[in-house]
Parts: sequence; structure tokens; C-alpha cells
Amino acid sequence: MRFMNKWKEEWWEKRSQQLLDEYSSKENKLKYEAEVSLLKEIDSISNLRKSIEELRNDVESKLSKLKVRESEISEFEKRVEERKMELVKTNEELLKQIRILEAKASPSNVWAEAMTTGWRMAWDTMQPLLMEGVQKAKKSIEDMAIQETIKRNGNNKKNN
Repeated sequence: MRFMNKWKEEWWEKRSQQLLDEYSSKENKLKYEAEVSLLKEIDSISNLRKSIEELRNDVESKLSKLKVRESEISEFEKRVEERKMELVKTNEELLKQIRILEAKASPSNVWAEAMTTGWRMAWDTMQPLLMEGVQKAKKSIEDMAIQETIKRNGNNKKNN
């Protein structure tokens, strides 16, 4: 019996050692696989973080470019609006000038302008003659007034 007990004991020890070795190897294998899987996952997460960071940088870069472009567009819109206002003013001035030219070119206005110009030219020609006549008339009136005064003074001396 001792022999049997010893044999059982040895068998259990061998068997426990076999199970322990088998369990240890499976445990080590599973640990290794878990570590490899975990490292792969960590690497994958790291790559994802890098990709996310690159995408974030790309988005920020594009946003800054869009802001610059937006300010350029805003400035361009201001310049276009200013130019538009200038052109509207110029157009209004041209329309006024066209109306004035059309009014001046109408037959009644041409006739009135011609008559006014003719009248001015006639007046400019006649004015020196009229002024000469007025001067002669003044001189004649003065001479007559002097003659009258002399006559009166001469008659007054005779009467005194």
C-alpha cells in the first residue's frame, strides 16, 4: 500500500506538474498573444491619434486660409461697391450733360440762342454809336443851358 500511495503521490505530482506546465505554457501563450494584441491596439490608437492630429492641423490650416480668403473677398466687395458708386455718379453726370446738350440742340433753343447772339452782336455794334449820340446830346443840352444862362445874365445886367 505504501507503494501504491507513493505511486499515487508521484503520479499526482507528475500530473500536477504536467498540468502546471501545460497551464503555464498556455498562460504564457495567452499573455503573449494579449500583449501582442494590446501592442497592436496601442499602435493603432497611436496611429489614429496621429491621423486625428494631422486632420486637425489640416482643418485649422484650411480654416485660416478661408479666413484670409474671406477678408480678401470682403475687401474686393468694398472696392467693387465703391467703384459701382463712382460709376453711378458718372452715369448721372453724363445723363445730365446729355439732357443739356439735347436741350441746346433742339430747334427752338438753337433759334433762341441765335437770336440772343445776334442781339448781343447788334448791341455791341450799336452801343458805341448810341453812346456817341448820348454824349452829343449831353453836350448840346449843356451848350443850350449855358446859352440860356448867358442870355439871362445879359438881360439882368441891362435891367440893373
